[in-house]
Amino acid sequence: MDELFGVSMNTIAVVVVIITLAILVLLAWVAFRNPVMFKTGLRNIPRRRAQTTLIVFGLMLATVIMTVAFGTGDTVSSTVTDDIYQLAGETDMLIVWDEEGSPRPEDERVIPLEEVAAWEERFANDPDIDGFLPILLETLPVINTATGLNEAGATIVAYDTTAAAPFGSLRDLNGNVVTVSGNEIVVNEDLAGEIDAEVGQTLVLLLGGYPVEVVVAAIAPNSFLSGTFNIGASEYPGGTVSFDFLSGILELDEVAYAVVVTNAGGDREQPKDDEDGGED
Repeated sequence: MDELFGVSMNTIAVVVVIITLAILVLLAWVAFRNPVMFKTGLRNIPRRRAQTTLIVFGLMLATVIMTVAFGTGDTVSSTVTDDIYQLAGETDMLIVWDEEGSPRPEDERVIPLEEVAAWEERFANDPDIDGFLPILLETLPVINTATGLNEAGATIVAYDTTAAAPFGSLRDLNGNVVTVSGNEIVVNEDLAGEIDAEVGQTLVLLLGGYPVEVVVAAIAPNSFLSGTFNIGASEYPGGTVSFDFLSGILELDEVAYAVVVTNAGGDREQPKDDEDGGED
């Protein structure tokens, strides 16, 4: 824990130590100036042992409860933060259509690839941005023809896996870089667990009620690059196919549903603004 009610824990610790030292100094001054009063205040401790013990244990219990509460909060916060960073990886921003500011029919809420190319050219020399990656997203039922198991709502993400290097690249469970083409699919761990998928098996994606066959090329850890976009869920079944494959099935003409952006630095680093605040 770094702060409590907006106050730095270092500041709180210094203030508590100072207050404790002040109390001890005051007690020492009272004992020196008026030893009779000091001894009178202490004589009840051995006289009322049960009350003294109860007070001491009460204070200890209150301290333990407060410590455990703060410790539990820190543990939960750290766990959630680590999970989000692990899932997001090098992905820092997600650009989507502004539905409230520019309401359009669903089929028009897309980003032209030529617009993405213009962004790449404009920010090519920007030290804070490492890359853009246009993506398509669909939530589809997936059936494993080998096991008969299915997942009703798997998040299928499509992008050019050969252009994903700035985002850490799509990798299998052994850390090897994986690219997909044609009707290949990389399923994440949760989807593989739900339908018992294995490399080489044929899966069926139900798109608008029509079956589309894909072949499992690899199994990847859960991440944005492997179809993990619903961070609030307890499970993240998903998979990755090539951009050309999904856009062809959806009959899309050089457009993306969203664009992910990666900034310079590691997955927990923030880009540093220029002294003048950066360029608009």
